[in-house]
Amino acid sequence: MYTTIALLSLAGTTIAPAQPTPGDDPSGTRTYHGPASPTDTVTPNSGAAEDRPTEPPDASEATPPPADEIEAPAPSAPAQDAAPDEPEDDGFFVEDLTGDEEAAAEALGVETQKVAGPKGVITGVVRSATDGRPLIGATVEVPDTKFSAKTGVDGSFRLELPPGTYVVRIREDTHVPRVFEGVEIEADASEQLRVELVPMKGVGETVVVEAEVAKESEGARLAQRREAVETRDIMSREEIEKSGGGSTSTVARRIVGATVIDGKYLFVRGLGHRYGNTLLDRARVPSPEPDLRTIPLDVFPSAALSAINIQKTFTPDVPADFTGASTQLETRDVPDGWSFGVSASIGANTATTGRESVASVGFPEDALAFGNVPRRLPDVIPDDTRVNRNEVDENYRPIFSPEQIERFGESFFTVTKVDRKKGLPNFGAKLNFGYGGDVGKAGKLGFLLAATYGYQTQTLRGRLRQFGLGADEALVTQVDYDTLQTTRTAEWSTLGIVKWDVSDDHRVALDALYTRSGEDETRYFSGKAITVSGADPVITTRQRYIMRSILLTRLGGRHTFPKAKDFTLGWFGSYAQARRDDPHMREMLFTQANPDAPYRYDAGNDAGKITFLDLVDHTESGALDLSLPFRQWSGIEGKVQVGARVEGKQRTFGVRRFTYQVVGTLVDRIPDGTGNVINDATIGGGPGPGETQPFFIQETTRPNDNYRASNEIYAGYASLELPLVRWFKVAGGVRFEASDIDLSTFDPFDPDADEDSARLRDRDFFPSVSLIFSPTKRQNVRLTWTRTIARPEFRELAPFTFTDFVGGFDVQGNKFLRSTRVWNADLRWELFPSAAEVVAISAFYKYFDAPIERVAAPRIPPLASFLNADFAQAAGGELEVRKHLGFFAPRSKDDEAEARRARVRRVLSDFSIGANFAYVWSQVRLPEERTCEDADEACNFEQLFDVSTSRRRPLQGQSPFVLNVYLAYDRTESDTHVRLLFNTFGRYITQVSGLGLPDVYQEPVHALDLVFRQRLYDGLSLSLSGTNLLDWPIRWKQGDEIAREYRRGATFTLGLGWSL
Repeated sequence: MYTTIALLSLAGTTIAPAQPTPGDDPSGTRTYHGPASPTDTVTPNSGAAEDRPTEPPDASEATPPPADEIEAPAPSAPAQDAAPDEPEDDGFFVEDLTGDEEAAAEALGVETQKVAGPKGVITGVVRSATDGRPLIGATVEVPDTKFSAKTGVDGSFRLELPPGTYVVRIREDTHVPRVFEGVEIEADASEQLRVELVPMKGVGETVVVEAEVAKESEGARLAQRREAVETRDIMSREEIEKSGGGSTSTVARRIVGATVIDGKYLFVRGLGHRYGNTLLDRARVPSPEPDLRTIPLDVFPSAALSAINIQKTFTPDVPADFTGASTQLETRDVPDGWSFGVSASIGANTATTGRESVASVGFPEDALAFGNVPRRLPDVIPDDTRVNRNEVDENYRPIFSPEQIERFGESFFTVTKVDRKKGLPNFGAKLNFGYGGDVGKAGKLGFLLAATYGYQTQTLRGRLRQFGLGADEALVTQVDYDTLQTTRTAEWSTLGIVKWDVSDDHRVALDALYTRSGEDETRYFSGKAITVSGADPVITTRQRYIMRSILLTRLGGRHTFPKAKDFTLGWFGSYAQARRDDPHMREMLFTQANPDAPYRYDAGNDAGKITFLDLVDHTESGALDLSLPFRQWSGIEGKVQVGARVEGKQRTFGVRRFTYQVVGTLVDRIPDGTGNVINDATIGGGPGPGETQPFFIQETTRPNDNYRASNEIYAGYASLELPLVRWFKVAGGVRFEASDIDLSTFDPFDPDADEDSARLRDRDFFPSVSLIFSPTKRQNVRLTWTRTIARPEFRELAPFTFTDFVGGFDVQGNKFLRSTRVWNADLRWELFPSAAEVVAISAFYKYFDAPIERVAAPRIPPLASFLNADFAQAAGGELEVRKHLGFFAPRSKDDEAEARRARVRRVLSDFSIGANFAYVWSQVRLPEERTCEDADEACNFEQLFDVSTSRRRPLQGQSPFVLNVYLAYDRTESDTHVRLLFNTFGRYITQVSGLGLPDVYQEPVHALDLVFRQRLYDGLSLSLSGTNLLDWPIRWKQGDEIAREYRRGATFTLGLGWSL
């Protein structure tokens, strides 16, 4: 007979039809025309079961034989009983369906078994391992089920499955089949298989491999969490995309015990910034803040992130300087082929947009966060000489002439008038693109680049007060301001990734991150400040621009050696720079002598100040990790790890302070009002004959303002994972860290001046022991004991003093600080009912030796510093639940009832709910009253500040509880995603007070966010979000009095995105 074969071609390459293997189902790659027997019916997934194993063979027998040992299939025997009237089978008629995808799909039988109820999707492309060409008509199936699919003309497939764990088999007539074991499918999630089939010369071989599912899904990340030795929570990229349109800080509220402060900083278990670190692909990310260790989560473009791991218990392979959590960001793998995405958004804030805000004169460079450039120190100001009118000592000599002083004074940007404007809307944009592909025998090479940009305006209206004690120990108001503050922020970031998979066992990767933000802040405070101007009304203004940037480059690799029992070597080297440039900060003070008088410039020391601050950190780090798996006496796999790490951090902190002094006899020449009273017409050269201009510039930089600091850390570790039986594993190890911190001040104008220095030497072993019980495959009990450390920040050691606002606290460092050692015990039980569900209960205990706290000394002006307490304790528990709502309609044996419940389940299965609650009790104990010798400088310094009212109290910064609740709706068919998130926390101490003054507490804040995302068509998607919908007041209290208060307003954002 004549047989017509559909001949398909892809990208200009003709794919010749393969000869059928005896017993195999020829459907899917061939279409037969002409006479056929009624018994020749072809159905999907109807291959010869007797010739294929229904269960995959053991993985140990899955290695394909060498190519020279695989024999070609025998040709099919000709039919012996063909009908006599049929023509001789002497040829083929070839029909080319390449240009007709619909006909080709029909010929191939490309279809997917539809699934009712909750479902997930497996997608991928099947290629030949020899030349990478797509394999057309390959079968993707779950053995012994009805679920199967065929690959199309481009080798791609799509297979829908209910949630669960599956064995997936991929077969094609001329290639060795492969079986993927342990493929976890979760509702409303997509897994991706990367499949290459080896051409075969014989019949019956099957390669069994572990499933290479996409690691970015929530189900895959929960599986990673289930198998981990340490206690951790993981945010997958899939969840980041569904929540907040890619905002990592919004979805971070789902982390157990997490609180997002100021909309960007992540605190875990109620512990502050001191007790965490941030790593990007294991390289440390520095903070541009002198007082903080945490990094704003949204500076990392989410399109380039695969997951955010929140590790809560220490393991020896991670730096030991965390107690709350180590935030570990993982970059994505490069795409297969091209990928592209772009989005834009616009938003409005109820407290800012269209409402009155304060503003100062800006520059065009502000739009791209380069506003620090036009505001930098004028070029005429000398770098190595103090700007003073004259120097008076035993040898009187002029330094700069009056003419020079006047020229210096006029060179500064002296516009200090505060304007009133309407607040602008927010807007943002995101872009990502990448490519990955084979480069012949050199493996696979690809790149991914993601970038974000945003411009936001935020106005805060509130109140600020400070108190002293009256005769009857009642609080007496010393500072009382009505505050109006507007911040305009431009920020952008880029993250580039290049990854080269030399082979399946060897990978080299290069990461490069740069993020930059510029904040143009204008303050207008009005009220009274008794410590500054007595009972006279006061207006104080500040115009400030802060540029922050982070640069991080990392080169690393991971190499596995199968011939050495899968010995694995990982390494990386990185360089990072963090910078904070705070140029031309201008502060003014005006007072009113009586209600009928105009406000006038205050000629005291708190007015007319211009300050330049510049901080630059350089961080180098590198690590080497060696891992060797082994099988213990029962054949269960364990692992031995050893490694080393080195880190070096260097900081330079520079300060220049200037003040416009007033010629005493010319005060009356200062114009009335709060405008630009300091200008070229009022700036002169200082006191002298004939001088008519009241202002002259004077440098007030202090000898110990500037400092250099370094921190070198050398570490090594060894660890062991030893499963004693299949349901019980012991993991433990120890890490050694040697840390040297050196800090010294310097006078930029006198290289021979005496230095004020601080040195801190730490040599510590950090043990970690974990016991993991797994009574079932989906259940774990973890018991962990560890020791960690919290080292003081450079800023906390430096003698540099800075005042946050007129009449506020001077904050000074303490060079005598010691590191805090922390002992941690954790217990967690967790159950994973399905791939996307979890129930967990945790308990923990922490003992802090010498915790560092910020304290205040009772003096005028008030002074704050940092001290070590004796010890502190914290204990608490956590509860976590993530569950789909389909369980509200359980299955019924009654057919009619089951039909009704099935309809209900189909609706409820699109909904999921999650909640986590953390409760923490803490107590800190201070030392008894100190008795100091006159020569004991450290004791005398600490005695000055060790006047805390409460000798036993909660740990500073420790919130007693954190509650997070979310309700989610995810409809896969329409690609609809909705998230409603609620977060709150308990009141905690922010300022420890002394001599009878109560401590300052931040009060609870209740936050509610709503996020909606909808795919429209052809990759186009719409997003709507509302954040801080309750607009709860952000409030601090001292005793029963409000110390500070403001509202941020609710923000509504509309976004539109498109992706390939």
